[in-house]
Amino acid sequence: MNSRRHPFFSALCFLSFSGSLIAFACYFWAALFFGKAGHLVVSVTNTRAMDGITPLYFFLFALFYGVSFAGVFQMWRLRRTGFFIYLFSQLAIMALPVFWLSWQAFSATNSIFTGVFLAGYLAFFKILK
Repeated sequence: MNSRRHPFFSALCFLSFSGSLIAFACYFWAALFFGKAGHLVVSVTNTRAMDGITPLYFFLFALFYGVSFAGVFQMWRLRRTGFFIYLFSQLAIMALPVFWLSWQAFSATNSIFTGVFLAGYLAFFKILK
């Protein structure tokens, strides 16, 4: 382990790795098996219909979560560009539902978690090259 990598920074990266990979897999699965995913989305969310949601919507989420993973990987390697890649992908993840569906699709919970993780990564920005 790199002596400059703080345990809290490592924990942030591990949680981001896990979240990004799980989300990537789920959204990719939802895009490939759109019909089955539609029934699941309606049953576990407050969405009552899949109007306006297409497989492309889920593929875009999978793409952005893959980019998020790449950004975290770069931060793990202590590269500053990873922070900006992560920031871009997280902003895209928050904006996609708003632009695709409506402003009511904005997720306050996602915004809070994104803010917490970005603040955590910013606290270690000086160790990134």
